[in-house]
Amino acid sequence: TTGGANTVDTEEGGTTTSTGAGTGGGRGAAGINDSTVALPFGLDPARTPVLGSYRAGAQQEAVLESGWYALPDRTDATPLLVVTVAGRVHYVDPDGVLTPGADVLLEFGRTGDGSSVEPLARVAPIDIGPSPSWRNLRVPGDRIPADADTVRLVVTDGNLAPDQWVAVTPPRMPRLETL
Repeated sequence: TTGGANTVDTEEGGTTTSTGAGTGGGRGAAGINDSTVALPFGLDPARTPVLGSYRAGAQQEAVLESGWYALPDRTDATPLLVVTVAGRVHYVDPDGVLTPGADVLLEFGRTGDGSSVEPLARVAPIDIGPSPSWRNLRVPGDRIPADADTVRLVVTDGNLAPDQWVAVTPPRMPRLETL
């Protein structure tokens, strides 16, 4: 893995004190990478960078291949890998209904000698919408290759229409609790 900050945080994403999830977007305080996008679900902008394809004016194709993030041990309390996104994401639901948008994939790998990573599989996360609101895309633990110890985001937004954009946060494995 690369960089000390590249870990999937199991402590992130706790409960908030408000009744809303904050999925409507808007502006907030400048975050860790100077983004001023308001984050949902109690995500801390001081710890959670936002990357995206939105830009004012002339549009251009956007491609992101993040660094590798270390996967923590999988447990019953962390059965999902989650990426928080806003915008329009390409997704085909179980009934075959296509939602057009940017390709957001999670690529899983296995660490080799030194800093090399062997890619194992790319997985399209589950997206139940609604677009373009903030939401959590999910990969169930049973879709993560058993020998994977790293993950990275691979995002492609080739649509140049101004209303076709995507924003992503790093992946995380939140601890789930029964209510």
